[in-house]
Amino acid sequence: EDYFKHVTSGGFDLHRESQPRCGPGCTQLAWQDVDQYSTNLFADEALRIIDRHNASEPLFLYQAWQGVHAPRQVPEHYVEPYLHRINDTARRAFAGMVTAVDEGIGNITKALEEKGMLANSVV
Repeated sequence: EDYFKHVTSGGFDLHRESQPRCGPGCTQLAWQDVDQYSTNLFADEALRIIDRHNASEPLFLYQAWQGVHAPRQVPEHYVEPYLHRINDTARRAFAGMVTAVDEGIGNITKALEEKGMLANSVV
């Protein structure tokens, strides 16, 4: 799946649900997220869920990262730190993708800690 256009096998494949367990007909195509990097979208959605969650209640949040799978696509600012350290452009893109995922995991972990939920989390 394209990381920015969210298209796979010729069809748009990014969906949002307005609420947990919202039922049939609730899922909407997320056209507003075209041109947004999926790794960042997934991390931002997790942060939104954590922020809105009542920390006294259990939370199951499964974060299935698209990164670092093909195709090798990443915003340039994640690649820039590797410009003079990694000569191979494919490896450099991969390093940028790993950096983006690492940033997302760090932000999610920080949000869980700030909300007092990290001690009871499996990361």
